[in-house]
Amino acid sequence: MNGTDYVAKPALTAKQVKFVLEDQFGFAPKCIKNIKELASYDDQNFCVKLKPNGRKIVLKITNWKDSENKHLIREITLMMLELAKSIPCSVPIKTTDGEVFGHYSYESAIGRKDCIVRVFEYLPGKTLQKGHLKASQAFQWGSLLARMHRAMQDLEFPLIEERNFLWSWEGVLKVRQFIGVHSDEKKRALINTALQKYETIAHAQLAMEERVIIHGDLNEQNVLVNDSGEVYAALDFGDCHGGPAVWDLAVVLAYIGSVVKDLDQDLLGHCGQALLGYYRHFPAAMYMDADVETIRIMICARLAQSLTLGLVTYEHSKDPYVLGSQNAWACLEKLLSEPRENIVNTWKKYLDPLGFVVT
Repeated sequence: MNGTDYVAKPALTAKQVKFVLEDQFGFAPKCIKNIKELASYDDQNFCVKLKPNGRKIVLKITNWKDSENKHLIREITLMMLELAKSIPCSVPIKTTDGEVFGHYSYESAIGRKDCIVRVFEYLPGKTLQKGHLKASQAFQWGSLLARMHRAMQDLEFPLIEERNFLWSWEGVLKVRQFIGVHSDEKKRALINTALQKYETIAHAQLAMEERVIIHGDLNEQNVLVNDSGEVYAALDFGDCHGGPAVWDLAVVLAYIGSVVKDLDQDLLGHCGQALLGYYRHFPAAMYMDADVETIRIMICARLAQSLTLGLVTYEHSKDPYVLGSQNAWACLEKLLSEPRENIVNTWKKYLDPLGFVVT
């Protein structure tokens, strides 16, 4: 994502999509059965069904602003090729020239722009929907993140590791400059409280943690559920960057809070399930992660970041898709006010058997 410097999404037509697929990836128009545009934040994505066997691929057109950083996108795409050897994730398909991405130029409202285009193998399944998250799926969500982190441990991509932008953990405090987007005084106060606590409690501690490659945005729209109802695959690595692994875990917990059916009944328990899934598959991470209060503050900080930057994006784009971020207000309010002992007692039930000392 490019932050809040608003950049209009690419707006390729079906005809242009067919041209790109043939010109750069070798898929002739006669092989294309249908083209369906997918919901997206600031890029343009299409699901393309091919003849004769019904194979599906996904064409991703990166917005022109992000496309300017082609070396970073190359690293991200190469990383996905490596990661696909260990966990289910989108596998990039190379161009007819053997490159991991191609280019497409088009006329925009502000002149001719060049976009990076990539094709990925389609992964079957559905994304998680608000109000339908099961405890077992929260566990699987955490497990998927843990297996991803283990697979990323030995990868070296310097541009990804050094990346710092508004949606990263290092960008949280920069959100303050956009707080005026919230017209409601109570909401502004919630955001301010979350950011203040993050600054005084969590940020310095995170800066001392080991910097590793993290996904950065493993939200409910970036995981897939198979026909058996299991969370099994990860999508969209466009926000991956270098940071502490525990921030990535806090991001998952934040989005669990956005999609649980009942905050009072499910929030702490489902987050406990995700923590159990994560640490069971990545026990080495237990010794280096933060205490309950720090994790709580990181979750709140991510919610504040998402609520603010999502609304800024909507103010420019008027795309209802980005308003999904606004589901998190109740979760933010609950987490900020939840007694610490309630969180400790709930999470201890899940983590004590692993030897994780919850404090």
